[in-house]
Amino acid sequence: MTPSKILRLTAWTFPVVLVCGGAPRERGILANTLFNITELPVPTPSATPTGITSAADGSVWLTETTANKVTQMTTTGVFTEHAIPTAASAPQWITTSPDGFVWFTERYGRKIGRISETGGAIAEFAVPGTGAYPTAIATDAAGRIWFASEDSAATARIGWISPAGVITELATGATRTAITGIAAGPTEISG
Repeated sequence: MTPSKILRLTAWTFPVVLVCGGAPRERGILANTLFNITELPVPTPSATPTGITSAADGSVWLTETTANKVTQMTTTGVFTEHAIPTAASAPQWITTSPDGFVWFTERYGRKIGRISETGGAIAEFAVPGTGAYPTAIATDAAGRIWFASEDSAATARIGWISPAGVITELATGATRTAITGIAAGPTEISG
């Protein structure tokens, strides 16, 4: 069993956090800049850290897919795990919004989850469609949460979710495919 861990890479004056499962190098050179890597074990062994994002307070949030948790790591390296209400939901991708929330996909739970950056209860919102599940999530420049999903007919969709959890989806016209990533571009998409 390989222990789950994240790595904190300190370069220049800011930390960069990486998700990994293997043994790290302790020191290295990146773009001619010396950096140190600190290995931080995730509290739940074999948790499978998958998605990662940073919050406004400087904390880092990650999903623990097999542990069914989202986890906050403070700037001092303290972890707080939050169990997802839906059992075996397999959280994968994660993003933050400017209103202080952390949003994440629940692949097998077929939902999008939300928790405050300060902790508390997790709210869950079902992705509409027969057998639909979220495959990616991101925040645009205006703070809108965009996500991609796929349904049982292998139809890829893209949509957004409001702060209150109202979901709007658009068919992409792409069948027998899946959208595996989504990112905000330099211009805002309006809808």
